[in-house]
Amino acid sequence: MIVGDGVPEATREVVGRLTAADERVRFLDNPKGAGNGELHRHAALADAKGRTVCYLADDDLWLPDHVETMASLLDEADFGAATTLRHRPGREPEVLVHDLKTELYRDLLLAGANKVPLSSGAHTMEMYRRLPHGWRPKPPGVPSDLHMWHQFLAEPSCHAASSARPTVLNFPAPDRRGWSPEERAAELEGFLRSFSDPDWHAGFAREMVEVAVRALSREWASGEGKRAKLEEARSVLVRRKTQIEAREERIEQLKERIRTLEEARRR
Repeated sequence: MIVGDGVPEATREVVGRLTAADERVRFLDNPKGAGNGELHRHAALADAKGRTVCYLADDDLWLPDHVETMASLLDEADFGAATTLRHRPGREPEVLVHDLKTELYRDLLLAGANKVPLSSGAHTMEMYRRLPHGWRPKPPGVPSDLHMWHQFLAEPSCHAASSARPTVLNFPAPDRRGWSPEERAAELEGFLRSFSDPDWHAGFAREMVEVAVRALSREWASGEGKRAKLEEARSVLVRRKTQIEAREERIEQLKERIRTLEEARRR
Protein backbone atom coordinates (compact mmCIF):
# COMPACT_ATOMS: atom_id res chain seq x y z
CA MET A 1 0.00 0.00 0.00
CA ILE A 2 1.21 3.50 -0.85
CA VAL A 3 -0.08 5.83 1.85
CA GLY A 4 -0.48 9.35 0.55
CA ASP A 5 -0.34 12.40 2.80
CA GLY A 6 -1.35 15.33 0.63
CA VAL A 7 0.73 14.29 -2.38
CA PRO A 8 1.18 16.58 -5.43
CA GLU A 9 -0.19 15.75 -8.86
CA ALA A 10 3.21 14.56 -10.09
CA THR A 11 3.17 11.84 -7.43
CA ARG A 12 -0.33 10.76 -8.46
CA GLU A 13 0.88 10.30 -12.02
CA VAL A 14 3.80 8.12 -10.97
CA VAL A 15 1.70 6.06 -8.58
CA GLY A 16 -0.99 5.70 -11.25
CA ARG A 17 1.52 3.93 -13.49
CA LEU A 18 2.46 1.59 -10.65
CA THR A 19 -1.12 0.64 -9.81
CA ALA A 20 -1.91 0.10 -13.49
CA ALA A 21 1.07 -2.22 -13.88
CA ASP A 22 0.41 -4.32 -10.76
CA GLU A 23 -3.05 -4.87 -9.31
CA ARG A 24 -1.54 -5.71 -5.91
CA VAL A 25 -0.45 -2.09 -5.46
CA ARG A 26 -3.01 0.13 -3.75
CA PHE A 27 -2.79 3.89 -3.45
CA LEU A 28 -4.53 5.63 -0.56
CA ASP A 29 -4.80 9.23 -1.76
CA ASN A 30 -5.33 11.04 1.55
CA PRO A 31 -5.41 14.80 2.14
CA LYS A 32 -2.58 16.25 4.22
CA GLY A 33 -2.99 15.04 7.76
CA ALA A 34 -1.58 16.08 11.10
CA GLY A 35 2.14 15.58 11.65
CA ASN A 36 3.58 13.06 9.21
CA GLY A 37 0.22 11.54 8.40
CA GLU A 38 0.43 8.95 11.17
CA LEU A 39 -3.35 8.57 11.36
CA HIS A 40 -3.38 7.73 7.63
CA ARG A 41 -0.96 4.87 8.37
CA HIS A 42 -3.21 3.66 11.16
CA ALA A 43 -6.24 3.70 8.87
CA ALA A 44 -4.30 1.80 6.19
CA LEU A 45 -3.33 -0.92 8.66
CA ALA A 46 -6.94 -1.23 9.81
CA ASP A 47 -7.66 -2.49 6.30
CA ALA A 48 -4.52 -4.64 5.97
CA LYS A 49 -4.94 -8.33 5.17
CA GLY A 50 -1.35 -9.54 5.49
CA ARG A 51 0.49 -11.09 8.44
CA THR A 52 3.52 -8.79 8.50
CA VAL A 53 4.08 -5.09 7.85
CA CYS A 54 7.26 -3.48 6.51
CA TYR A 55 7.69 0.25 5.96
CA LEU A 56 9.57 2.08 3.22
CA ALA A 57 10.08 5.83 3.34
CA ASP A 58 9.89 7.53 -0.04
CA ASP A 59 13.60 8.46 0.03
CA ASP A 60 15.11 5.15 1.22
CA LEU A 61 15.85 1.85 -0.51
CA TRP A 62 15.39 -1.81 0.38
CA LEU A 63 17.76 -4.44 -0.92
CA PRO A 64 15.90 -7.11 -2.94
CA ASP A 65 15.81 -9.60 -0.04
CA HIS A 66 14.60 -7.17 2.64
CA VAL A 67 10.96 -8.29 2.90
CA GLU A 68 11.95 -11.97 2.83
CA THR A 69 14.52 -11.33 5.58
CA MET A 70 12.06 -9.49 7.79
CA ALA A 71 9.27 -12.02 7.24
CA SER A 72 11.65 -14.74 8.41
CA LEU A 73 12.64 -12.68 11.46
CA LEU A 74 8.97 -12.15 12.33
CA ASP A 75 8.32 -15.88 12.33
CA GLU A 76 9.67 -15.77 15.88
CA ALA A 77 9.30 -12.08 16.80
CA ASP A 78 6.53 -9.49 17.03
CA PHE A 79 8.61 -6.42 16.21
CA GLY A 80 11.78 -6.51 14.14
CA ALA A 81 14.45 -4.16 12.85
CA ALA A 82 16.88 -4.52 9.97
CA THR A 83 20.51 -3.50 10.01
CA THR A 84 20.76 -0.25 8.05
CA LEU A 85 23.52 1.50 6.11
CA ARG A 86 23.08 5.26 6.42
CA HIS A 87 24.53 7.40 3.62
CA ARG A 88 25.50 11.00 4.31
CA PRO A 89 26.96 13.18 1.53
CA GLY A 90 30.71 13.59 1.85
CA ARG A 91 31.03 11.22 4.80
CA GLU A 92 31.73 7.56 5.40
CA PRO A 93 28.58 5.42 5.49
CA GLU A 94 27.33 4.59 8.96
CA VAL A 95 26.10 1.15 10.00
CA LEU A 96 23.19 1.37 12.43
CA VAL A 97 23.98 -1.60 14.65
CA HIS A 98 21.49 -2.90 17.21
CA ASP A 99 20.22 -6.06 18.87
CA LEU A 100 16.71 -5.59 20.18
CA LYS A 101 16.86 -8.93 21.97
CA THR A 102 19.17 -7.30 24.50
CA GLU A 103 18.01 -4.95 27.24
CA LEU A 104 20.82 -2.50 26.43
CA TYR A 105 19.62 -1.69 22.91
CA ARG A 106 15.96 -1.65 23.91
CA ASP A 107 16.78 0.83 26.67
CA LEU A 108 18.81 2.96 24.24
CA LEU A 109 15.87 3.08 21.84
CA LEU A 110 13.47 3.96 24.63
CA ALA A 111 15.89 6.69 25.73
CA GLY A 112 15.78 8.27 22.28
CA ALA A 113 18.85 6.78 20.54
CA ASN A 114 17.01 5.66 17.43
CA LYS A 115 18.99 3.25 15.24
CA VAL A 116 15.80 1.99 13.60
CA PRO A 117 14.62 4.44 10.92
CA LEU A 118 11.15 3.92 9.48
CA SER A 119 12.35 1.82 6.54
CA SER A 120 14.08 -0.63 8.91
CA GLY A 121 11.11 -1.41 11.15
CA ALA A 122 8.65 -4.28 10.72
CA HIS A 123 6.04 -5.98 12.83
CA THR A 124 3.21 -8.47 12.78
CA MET A 125 -0.37 -7.30 12.46
CA GLU A 126 -1.26 -9.45 15.46
CA MET A 127 1.13 -7.41 17.63
CA TYR A 128 -0.06 -4.11 16.17
CA ARG A 129 -3.65 -4.91 17.11
CA ARG A 130 -2.56 -5.44 20.73
CA LEU A 131 -1.07 -1.96 21.04
CA PRO A 132 -2.96 0.70 23.00
CA HIS A 133 -2.90 3.27 20.19
CA GLY A 134 -1.02 2.35 17.02
CA TRP A 135 0.14 5.14 14.73
CA ARG A 136 -0.82 8.58 16.07
CA PRO A 137 0.58 12.13 15.82
CA LYS A 138 3.92 12.45 17.59
CA PRO A 139 4.63 14.92 20.40
CA PRO A 140 6.92 17.87 19.58
CA GLY A 141 10.59 16.99 19.26
CA VAL A 142 10.09 13.22 18.94
CA PRO A 143 10.60 11.46 15.57
CA SER A 144 7.45 9.83 14.26
CA ASP A 145 9.00 6.38 13.84
CA LEU A 146 10.62 6.42 17.29
CA HIS A 147 7.28 7.39 18.85
CA MET A 148 5.77 4.30 17.23
CA TRP A 149 8.59 1.93 18.17
CA HIS A 150 8.25 2.99 21.82
CA GLN A 151 4.77 1.49 21.88
CA PHE A 152 6.08 -1.90 20.80
CA LEU A 153 8.94 -1.95 23.31
CA ALA A 154 6.71 -0.74 26.13
CA GLU A 155 4.35 -3.66 25.62
CA PRO A 156 5.45 -6.50 27.96
CA SER A 157 4.20 -9.21 25.60
CA CYS A 158 6.18 -7.89 22.60
CA HIS A 159 9.12 -10.01 21.51
CA ALA A 160 11.59 -7.75 19.68
CA ALA A 161 14.49 -8.90 17.51
CA SER A 162 17.05 -7.55 15.06
CA SER A 163 18.34 -8.87 11.76
CA ALA A 164 22.12 -8.76 11.41
CA ARG A 165 21.72 -8.86 7.65
CA PRO A 166 22.00 -5.33 6.12
CA THR A 167 18.97 -4.83 3.86
CA VAL A 168 18.15 -1.10 4.12
CA LEU A 169 19.89 1.96 2.66
CA ASN A 170 18.95 5.16 4.45
CA PHE A 171 19.39 8.62 2.90
CA PRO A 172 18.45 11.24 5.56
CA ALA A 173 16.62 14.20 4.04
CA PRO A 174 18.10 16.82 6.44
CA ASP A 175 21.55 16.07 4.97
CA ARG A 176 20.21 16.84 1.48
CA ARG A 177 18.50 20.15 2.04
CA GLY A 178 18.74 22.20 -1.12
CA TRP A 179 18.89 19.15 -3.39
CA SER A 180 16.44 19.11 -6.28
CA PRO A 181 14.07 16.16 -6.76
CA GLU A 182 16.15 15.23 -9.82
CA GLU A 183 19.33 15.06 -7.71
CA ARG A 184 17.62 12.91 -5.08
CA ALA A 185 16.25 10.59 -7.77
CA ALA A 186 19.64 10.28 -9.48
CA GLU A 187 21.28 9.23 -6.21
CA LEU A 188 18.70 6.50 -5.63
CA GLU A 189 18.76 5.31 -9.24
CA GLY A 190 22.51 4.84 -9.05
CA PHE A 191 22.09 2.37 -6.20
CA LEU A 192 19.11 0.67 -7.85
CA ARG A 193 21.20 -0.08 -10.95
CA SER A 194 23.87 -1.60 -8.71
CA PHE A 195 21.40 -4.06 -7.15
CA SER A 196 21.42 -6.20 -10.33
CA ASP A 197 25.24 -6.53 -10.27
CA PRO A 198 26.51 -9.57 -8.27
CA ASP A 199 29.93 -7.92 -7.90
CA TRP A 200 28.29 -4.93 -6.24
CA HIS A 201 26.66 -7.16 -3.63
CA ALA A 202 30.00 -8.81 -2.84
CA GLY A 203 31.65 -5.40 -2.48
CA PHE A 204 28.72 -4.13 -0.44
CA ALA A 205 29.09 -7.03 2.01
CA ARG A 206 32.79 -6.31 2.43
CA GLU A 207 32.14 -2.61 2.90
CA MET A 208 29.50 -3.31 5.54
CA VAL A 209 31.91 -5.48 7.52
CA GLU A 210 34.67 -2.87 7.35
CA VAL A 211 32.38 0.02 8.26
CA ALA A 212 30.79 -1.97 11.09
CA VAL A 213 34.20 -2.88 12.55
CA ARG A 214 35.29 0.76 12.48
CA ALA A 215 31.98 1.86 14.01
CA LEU A 216 32.22 -0.71 16.80
CA SER A 217 35.82 0.30 17.43
CA ARG A 218 34.72 3.93 17.82
CA GLU A 219 31.89 2.87 20.11
CA TRP A 220 34.31 0.80 22.18
CA ALA A 221 36.76 3.69 22.35
CA SER A 222 33.92 5.98 23.33
CA GLY A 223 32.87 3.44 25.94
CA GLU A 224 36.43 3.25 27.26
CA GLY A 225 36.54 7.03 27.47
CA LYS A 226 33.26 7.09 29.35
CA ARG A 227 34.53 4.40 31.70
CA ALA A 228 37.74 6.38 32.29
CA LYS A 229 35.70 9.50 33.08
CA LEU A 230 33.51 7.45 35.38
CA GLU A 231 36.55 6.13 37.23
CA GLU A 232 37.95 9.66 37.48
CA ALA A 233 34.65 10.91 38.86
CA ARG A 234 34.54 8.01 41.31
CA SER A 235 38.06 8.83 42.50
CA VAL A 236 37.09 12.47 43.04
CA LEU A 237 34.06 11.40 45.05
CA VAL A 238 36.18 9.05 47.17
CA ARG A 239 38.68 11.86 47.87
CA ARG A 240 35.90 14.27 48.77
CA LYS A 241 34.28 11.67 51.00
CA THR A 242 37.61 11.15 52.77
CA GLN A 243 38.04 14.91 53.20
CA ILE A 244 34.52 15.28 54.59
CA GLU A 245 35.08 12.42 57.03
CA ALA A 246 38.35 14.01 58.16
CA ARG A 247 36.63 17.35 58.68
CA GLU A 248 33.80 15.71 60.60
CA GLU A 249 36.35 13.96 62.80
CA ARG A 250 38.14 17.30 63.39
CA ILE A 251 34.81 18.94 64.27
CA GLU A 252 34.11 16.23 66.82
CA GLN A 253 37.57 16.75 68.30
CA LEU A 254 36.93 20.50 68.57
CA LYS A 255 33.56 19.87 70.20
CA GLU A 256 35.17 17.58 72.71
CA ARG A 257 37.85 20.21 73.40
CA ILE A 258 35.16 22.87 73.94
CA ARG A 259 33.30 20.60 76.37
CA THR A 260 36.51 20.00 78.28
CA LEU A 261 37.25 23.70 78.52
CA GLU A 262 33.70 24.49 79.68
CA GLU A 263 33.93 21.86 82.41
CA ALA A 264 37.27 23.20 83.54
CA ARG A 265 35.86 26.74 83.73
CA ARG A 266 32.90 25.62 85.84
CA ARG A 267 35.25 24.11 88.35
